[in-house]
Amino acid sequence: MKIDGINSGVEFEQYVFDIFSSSDIKVSDTPKSNDYGADLIIEYADYNFCIQCKYYSRSVGVKAVQEVMGALSFYQCDFGIVITNATFTQQAENLASMNGVLLIDGDELLSIKSSKKVLDKTFNRFLEQMENGEPIARPSSEWLMNDLVVRYGVSSSKIYKDFIGGGLPFFKVGREYRFIPNEVEEWEIYTKSIPYGKKQKIVLPGYLEYKADVKRRIKAAKKAGNKDEVEQIKDEMRHYGITPIGDYVFGIVVFIIVLVLCYLIYKFYQGYTQNY
Repeated sequence: MKIDGINSGVEFEQYVFDIFSSSDIKVSDTPKSNDYGADLIIEYADYNFCIQCKYYSRSVGVKAVQEVMGALSFYQCDFGIVITNATFTQQAENLASMNGVLLIDGDELLSIKSSKKVLDKTFNRFLEQMENGEPIARPSSEWLMNDLVVRYGVSSSKIYKDFIGGGLPFFKVGREYRFIPNEVEEWEIYTKSIPYGKKQKIVLPGYLEYKADVKRRIKAAKKAGNKDEVEQIKDEMRHYGITPIGDYVFGIVVFIIVLVLCYLIYKFYQGYTQNY
């Protein structure tokens, strides 16, 4: 869908920025290059959202969904949104549904622009669905190879070689590969990412979901003043090989203390040798 006065992706980003800004929603830009998968960051109902804007003449595919999923960790956001003037492919809708990404197409965008009530309704419905687990459209028992092709946005040969080769749990019925969702998600959290091409990597959706969930749980526990629950969540993160931010800070402080002690010992020794 063509939007009057919009002729480029940059102009479309500004168009989306203005929609949120005029609705009194806190919105900020990301760098124009090396944006790590997000064009805008907004704050709504105490949640942070990464937004990927796509001004297309064709339907938006899974790559845009993957990009905004990858941006969540870098920008420390709770949820991702892909906004376009066009429509989305079925594969993009499936991947977004399985990973809690909000998709806003051209028609919805015009409705949101015309009414703050529509905007609030869209976001509140999404947050309610997330709390109830409704957008997570996963099969209840098993996934087939095609489910993973959609989930990761790669070919089946890539899954055979690098995902299954990297320890992705599976079982076979005849010659058909099948996967247990809970086992796949557990593996994704432990594995975190899979190399893609020479320098790129695919950050696994289960890992991204887990990090976003942990952030929400810690935020809620801190708000409730429950220090024990915060520590339990951090222990759980360590179990998966994820270092809580507090551990990094502690390590840096210890390192600085050791450096200062070494310097003081050196100065003391230097003064001692000069006296004798």
